[in-house]
Parts: sequence; structure tokens; C-alpha cells
Amino acid sequence: MKRKVLEWSNQGDKFHITVVFIIVSLDDIAYFSQFNASEINYYLNLYSNNIEHIEDIVNMLGINKDLFRVTYYDYEFLPLPVADKINILKEFIKSMNNRKYSDYFSTVTDDDLWIEFDKKFPDCMERRTWDDFLKKRKKEIAENWCKENGIRFNLK
Repeated sequence: MKRKVLEWSNQGDKFHITVVFIIVSLDDIAYFSQFNASEINYYLNLYSNNIEHIEDIVNMLGINKDLFRVTYYDYEFLPLPVADKINILKEFIKSMNNRKYSDYFSTVTDDDLWIEFDKKFPDCMERRTWDDFLKKRKKEIAENWCKENGIRFNLK
């Protein structure tokens, strides 16, 4: 379980430590989860419980991104989860249970999948259903990430 020490004091021969467990909003983690694993941009600050962008972090610390990743990665800051948008899109197409769409999209390469999906469903019921599907999957990914990292979450 991730936790931070809120305060500590030495009272004679005894130490007093107050530990606060990190509790995050699952919706916030899902919202800021990233689609590109090669460029992680959002991190959970383990001391403040805030979600922070890497540019803000390195500016605050006065260091470059490479030094940040070597010094602070997984110690004070946890990278937010990565949601593989292409695989989620494939899951969505499969969930539609429409052979015509399944056949069509099975011939499309991963690089072109999103472009073809946009062409096929520019603004229709399937597009709104996709948005709901993506939001649900990102929330599941965020929940799994919290559990894997020992972070408590709320469902607000």
C-alpha cells in the first residue's frame, strides 16, 4: 500500500509517526491515463496526491526529463497507466457483433485503424457508444493500476 508520512516527531525515547494512505480519484486517474507508452507525460505525486504533467514537475525541480526519470521515477512520482487505444478500439469493434464491420476492420492495419474508424463513424450513435466504451475501459485500466500499485481509490 503506497503511503506517505504526514508528520513525525521524537518524544523522548519514543517516535511518533503519522501515516496517511494515498487515496486518489479513479475518475481522475482514468481521465489522465495516457495512450502512448513511449512518452509518459502524467504522473501521480506520491506526496501531494496530485496528478502532475512532466513539464511542470521538471520545471518545479529545476532538472531535465532524463534526470527526473533516473532520480524520481517510481519513488516520489508514479507514471499514470497507459491505455492501448488501438487494442481498445479492436475490442469495441468486436463488441459491436456486426460481421460487416468486423470483416471491414479486419483488413485495416493498426496504423490506419483509427483513421478508418473516424471515416466510417464520423458522428453517429456508434461514435457515442465508442466514447462510452473507451471511458469504461480507461476506468478499468485505472482501477487495475491502482490495485497493482497499492493505491487506494474512491469512485466519486
